Amino acid sequence: MSCVAPIPASSIPREQIRQAGTVVVMGAGNMLQMVEPWLVANFAPAHITDNRPEAAQRYPRYQYVAPHLLRTLDRPFVIVTTSRTFYPEISAQLTALGVAHCLLDDIRGVHADIYPVIDVASLAAPYSDAYGNSITWDGEIPPRLSVRFGRDGKDGRQPLMARDNSLRIGAGCHFNGSNKITFLGDGSRVALGAGTWMAGGFSLTASNNARFQSGARCTFEALNADVHEGEITLGDDCMVSVQVHLQQTDSHPIFDARNGERINRGKHIRIGNHVWIGYQAFLLGGCQIGDDCIVGARAVSAGKFSRGTVLAGNPARVIRDNVTWRKDELTCSPALHHLSDCRPGPTPENQSSAGISMDIVGAAPTSLHVDISNTLVNAHAQLDVQP
Repeated sequence: MSCVAPIPASSIPREQIRQAGTVVVMGAGNMLQMVEPWLVANFAPAHITDNRPEAAQRYPRYQYVAPHLLRTLDRPFVIVTTSRTFYPEISAQLTALGVAHCLLDDIRGVHADIYPVIDVASLAAPYSDAYGNSITWDGEIPPRLSVRFGRDGKDGRQPLMARDNSLRIGAGCHFNGSNKITFLGDGSRVALGAGTWMAGGFSLTASNNARFQSGARCTFEALNADVHEGEITLGDDCMVSVQVHLQQTDSHPIFDARNGERINRGKHIRIGNHVWIGYQAFLLGGCQIGDDCIVGARAVSAGKFSRGTVLAGNPARVIRDNVTWRKDELTCSPALHHLSDCRPGPTPENQSSAGISMDIVGAAPTSLHVDISNTLVNAHAQLDVQP
């Protein structure tokens, strides 16, 4: 620790920093606020330095030391919490003062800790971190699910921290292919019901104060869902086809040019029990789908639909009512001429009612998934709807 030159990028181990007599944080901006839990957990710094003493007052729990007095501390090592853009100037200053230092981003493994990507199958016990994020499950560890907390900004977008988020996975879940859940922001809750089945391509992004909940025995072929400061709920026994989008809010704000008020605030999406959502359907904030419904391929809607209806089109409208359906596969059971030919469904007593409950209709208790990518493209023709 006798050298005073900056440590080469991305090469300094934490153990080397811990050997210093005094670990000091430099930079009293917003970045410190974001990474402070990690710094405390790893180095427990007691001192802060900044070229602006008034900025350091934002962090009264640290003892302020002016940069030119750093050498008065016992073997100081400075961790600079600033962007790489401003680091060369600060590094030159600390080098001239004879103080060992490095950029926060260059500490080995820092991004993996602050913006972790978790392979759930690799966990031997429930996950938790210094930022209050957690992953828990019932039964055996579910495989093939990648969970991301935050965004490191390496792709050029703004880095985002993730705090106080939780993922709960029900028992008996089965995931194939590539599936991911990303938390961007704070205070989100995601819960996947027991017996969830994913074919691969499931992608969920939960931002600040978001809620996503799916009921028991839901099957997802390839769902893309985004939720921010609102909720998306699906009931039991739902079946979701390929490239389905659930977008509870817009990605960017829209304002009334006359008064500056935002006009596109997010609304909840609530999907009832035993709902079949077809290929490339797009459901927007405010959409409510009742139990036992069928959403046609490429349907687009933010509307409300009562139980047992078929909706199709853009914007979607009801094209038939008083229907029900089953998860039985026609290719495996071609002689399905009557509802009584199908496997029996669960009773209302063993439904968990995670979504909207509108006179619950039973669904077949099966993990088999139906490929409905070609179903309901021409809903009028296929369902023999009367004009």
